[in-house]
Amino acid sequence: MAYTPAIGLSGIYKLKTPYDQLVTPKVVYTCRSLRTLNDIFAAGEDPFVTYYKPVGLTEAVYQADAKTNVVIVGLQAGTGEWIYVPESYIVQAPSNNGVKYASIVLGVSLGAIPDDTNLDGLISLVNQLVLANIGVTPDIKGVVVSQPAYISSEQHTRLLAARKEKISQAEPDPLKIARLTKELATAQTKIAELEKWIRVNRYSKPIS
Repeated sequence: MAYTPAIGLSGIYKLKTPYDQLVTPKVVYTCRSLRTLNDIFAAGEDPFVTYYKPVGLTEAVYQADAKTNVVIVGLQAGTGEWIYVPESYIVQAPSNNGVKYASIVLGVSLGAIPDDTNLDGLISLVNQLVLANIGVTPDIKGVVVSQPAYISSEQHTRLLAARKEKISQAEPDPLKIARLTKELATAQTKIAELEKWIRVNRYSKPIS
């Protein structure tokens, strides 16, 4: 039985063979277009050559769909990829079960700085902050996004002095919390050991 999705319906589409080879597993697709075979044929296109033959289906299969004026469904992935599938090859309504994941890039623009600036410490700090906040170890890369340009030595000296005035060596809150939590746990362990020693030895007679 054919399933025709509504325009804009998104989810993970399950397709019959051979169209199942066109979809990327676990990727969300959105229905973007619906065209009947009659509409496509009337526009001067050959539906069999365009949508059936490339996936290995015979003209007999196409003719069977043509008798019921099957709809060709246009599905688009978030990456922009398009696939076209007859409604007769869509198994069921798209699934939205589970939690949607996507790769995220957090951009940090540093503006124009000397190209020999050592960013290793900053990269390490950002790495620790991300890990401490969301439990993910990021892949951090420095990328030059403009053409290099020269400034005078005097201007460079002024900019460097202005930047140094703003630099703070204060420990970021997430790292401070993590450090203090660890120190507290160590202290609590020592206190527990001392309390145990006191309980065991409180009534012991001193050695004369």
